[in-house]
Amino acid sequence: MGVVFLSSYASLIFAGDLGQYLSDGIVVALISGVIMAVVVALMSSYPGSVAFPQDIGAAIFGLIAVEISGVAATETAFPTIVALLMISSLAMGVVCLAMGYFRLGRLIRFIPFPVIAGFMAAIGWLLLGGAISLMTGVTLGVGTFPALVTAPSLSNLLPGLAFGVVAIVVVRRIRHALTFPALMIGALVIFYVAVAVTGIGLSEASDRGWLLGPFPEDGPGLSIVASQIVDADWKIVIAQLPTVGTILIVSIIGLLLNASAIELTVRRDIDINRELRTAGLANILATPGGGMVGFHYLSLSALSHRMGGRTQIVGLVTAGIFALALIIGTSALSNLPKFVLGGLIAYLGFEFLLEWLVASRKRISRFEYLIVVLIFAVSISAGYLEGIGVGILASAVLFIFEYSRIRVVKHALSGAALHSNVDRRDHISDRLGVIGDQIYILKLQGFIFFGTATRLIGRVRTRLSGDRATLKFLLLDFRQVSGIDSSAVLSFKKLQQMSEKEGFSIVFACLSPGLVAKLRANDLMETDQGGIRLIDDFDQALEWCENQILDADGTDRHGRAETLIEYMAGKLPAHLDVAKLEYFLERLPIEKGRYLMRQADDSGSLYFVESGKLAVTIEGEGGAQMRIRSVNHGTVGEVGMYVGVPRTASISAEEDSTVYRLVREDLERMEREEPELASAFHKFIARRLAQRLADTTEVLREVLD
Repeated sequence: MGVVFLSSYASLIFAGDLGQYLSDGIVVALISGVIMAVVVALMSSYPGSVAFPQDIGAAIFGLIAVEISGVAATETAFPTIVALLMISSLAMGVVCLAMGYFRLGRLIRFIPFPVIAGFMAAIGWLLLGGAISLMTGVTLGVGTFPALVTAPSLSNLLPGLAFGVVAIVVVRRIRHALTFPALMIGALVIFYVAVAVTGIGLSEASDRGWLLGPFPEDGPGLSIVASQIVDADWKIVIAQLPTVGTILIVSIIGLLLNASAIELTVRRDIDINRELRTAGLANILATPGGGMVGFHYLSLSALSHRMGGRTQIVGLVTAGIFALALIIGTSALSNLPKFVLGGLIAYLGFEFLLEWLVASRKRISRFEYLIVVLIFAVSISAGYLEGIGVGILASAVLFIFEYSRIRVVKHALSGAALHSNVDRRDHISDRLGVIGDQIYILKLQGFIFFGTATRLIGRVRTRLSGDRATLKFLLLDFRQVSGIDSSAVLSFKKLQQMSEKEGFSIVFACLSPGLVAKLRANDLMETDQGGIRLIDDFDQALEWCENQILDADGTDRHGRAETLIEYMAGKLPAHLDVAKLEYFLERLPIEKGRYLMRQADDSGSLYFVESGKLAVTIEGEGGAQMRIRSVNHGTVGEVGMYVGVPRTASISAEEDSTVYRLVREDLERMEREEPELASAFHKFIARRLAQRLADTTEVLREVLD
């Protein structure tokens, strides 16, 4: 199969007026095949890999060859094509080695699928056109249609297209490793039997153009080496370098796709970067022999895997067969019927078109499929470089359009619903529920660019134009923002101008150092007028906003200091003697910075805060801490004590504080000695926990709205 594939690829390049060089082209392909098969067999991370020159490069080189045959002198045409083959092979090798060395194999994941699909579909059309040209000698085009429907052309064309269609149907229905080889052998048998039965004979079949040969007797054979390119027309070579660049791009994409597909087929990890280096070395070593861009062959690597050939022997034997074909000579291939080679290429073209142009419609959106069709149309009408440019541009536009539809605002909340994790006295919390709507909280996410930043500004405008309370503080939470571009920074500049006009302040919370640098570079920073403020912690930023509106409202944030008994007297039934609580409690002074409890400690007590301020923090790996609550009154540690689980957080004194400790044994003693007081105390704890749950539910309701 490899020999037939390589012969067909050479036939794509050396067709029409270049047919006299076909045997030389087959030699070039076979030399490249020997070298690539050996190198990949010995160096690939999957030993059963099969590699040799590929249809993608051959199909595009067919176009180059047509152009060269029209402008180059007869004696320079072949050396010029070989020079371009060698340059493309050398360039492929160098680029692949560099990509493998710098571990850039992952780049395949960044190529948009519509771009890949459009290119591959265009390759399918090019293969189909090459198959038609091989079988009829007529280049596919609108103006050449009359020449294709003549009797001689149809006698070559129809059997080949029929073979390609039959191969598509049979291979897709009968998924067996030997299906395609059986089809090829069957087609050859049918042809030779038909020639024998009808009495036409091979000589007459050759005269009718049905056979690949005859080849010239004085071909260069194994003497094709780099020294022969001195006769190339270098002006033509230089003019064709952009097309060589196209071959390079498409071949690298094909290599990465094939390596990924082989990994899935054989169900084992493959080092993509190693495969890049392997293919790079193989192409470089193949360059002196004439060079023809090649890499891992997906279908035959999968075929050998299904047949049990999963060692280096597969590639080495393949190379041996190619070498044997070189020794025997191309004359053995001259009697191959063109319709088999043309049908093989047509089959590959049909596969590309069906896979990338037809089947892809079900896997992508309508707009993405339009990009596939656009790239396909531009590539086959204007050229592959133009198709690449149009594809990248269209994908970029689609990306911007689609990404701008992603919600940059994950949650929009009001300060009336979401409070900071500061345990405030009841009347202060109630007041925040009334005036907290002056704080507008936007939790942002993803990468912010001009499209999403515009939607963010639209959110703020909608808030300003509504019938809610006057906006005083816009709090932007950047915890889940991965980055912003320069255009988005300019949008934040517009937001600053809006805040100055409307009289509200902007608070940026949880900015990374990189984001801070970008904002400061555009004069977005803390100002004397307080229009912009940067605060590292979101909870502290929200607390600062709350303090500002409470002070402006005239609400005393601190209030009169209460003793524990005074505080509890307002929480328990009036007929109870609350002073008895002191019999069960232990008073503890806590200095600033001292820990009251550590995360994961045993929990057998809870604490009442009488004065001062405590910080409740969660400790992560590496000693990182996050404040989840700030307490200046009430209780802490009740969850661990009641549920009996280790401490879920650490608690330390933010300032000198006074607390009362209630241990589990004293609570049980209270239940025995003062059952009514204990019952009231349990209800107090239940109400406190229920209130926290209600506050959380309110926040969730805001999020869902």
